[in-house]
Amino acid sequence: MKCGFFDAYLQFDDYRKQKHSKVASWTDDDISLIRDAAEQYFHRLHDLKRGNQESDFICNFEDKDLELGGRSTSTLAFVRIHGEDFVSKFYIKCHHFGPKGTSSDQPPDINELYCYKLLELIAVGPTCHIVPPIITTGTKTSVCIATKWDDNFKLMEHVIQENGLTADLAVQLVLLRVLLFIADLHLQNCGVWKGTNNIAIVDFAPENEITVHDDIKAQLFTTFPHPRWKEEFKAVKNKLDDNSWLKIVKQNLDKWGLSRKIELAQEQLDPTKDVLKGIELGFKRRKLCCSPTVQLKQYVDTLNKNLENLQIVLNSTVH
Repeated sequence: MKCGFFDAYLQFDDYRKQKHSKVASWTDDDISLIRDAAEQYFHRLHDLKRGNQESDFICNFEDKDLELGGRSTSTLAFVRIHGEDFVSKFYIKCHHFGPKGTSSDQPPDINELYCYKLLELIAVGPTCHIVPPIITTGTKTSVCIATKWDDNFKLMEHVIQENGLTADLAVQLVLLRVLLFIADLHLQNCGVWKGTNNIAIVDFAPENEITVHDDIKAQLFTTFPHPRWKEEFKAVKNKLDDNSWLKIVKQNLDKWGLSRKIELAQEQLDPTKDVLKGIELGFKRRKLCCSPTVQLKQYVDTLNKNLENLQIVLNSTVH
């Protein structure tokens, strides 16, 4: 005997998944949308890599652990695509256009997406994928960020508790804040990669004001990562004179090869940017700039100019 309720539910479920993304967000708080979009994204990547070869695709999902914090709509994915020997774990979050009233209820910021790519290239951020929505219907749908899980990440909170905060780590965070205009580097958003002295950033927020610094040297001495651990930061910084601080700045710039990675990050982001533009997903507007292409160019030009000015300072003061 057929049940009218279940018939209606099945019809609505199909409509929810295929026709109207906003209805889906009302019913399941976007988790199904995130998982559907992620599975489609990784499957396409798998097909692209395998070509005409036969190869099994694996993509399974689990709820994230409550102690991880973050939004309730985040999820874990276990993925293996063609050419990989092992299943990789990804943390996937609804990055923009999330549930109404959350911080993600806003258009994607092209500068922020670019930073994810650049941080990955300089081995500060984890491997990341920008996952576009499956469908749009003129309503807000979710752009997701999938970051590859790395068990070598150690929270800054634990680093400080163990008296492991070094001048090298502090300088790296200041340098990234000054050059990339990223903020919200609290004790749970950054840390270190275990076994190294390399800073790790797993989440951040872009600053609204992007500008060529009048005095970039002063910025390196007056900027701190986050107010919540300002005193711990100052205790480390005050042990060094200005020249020693700048020497560490130069060492990290050389290590990152930032000038080479800036252009590469833009090249890697361009295809994703074009996909998002193609589905008419709007971007956050900064000042009077309407085009994400123009906005990204302005951001990269500013980054390059500040980097150029910093190199001049370092060449004249660090010996």
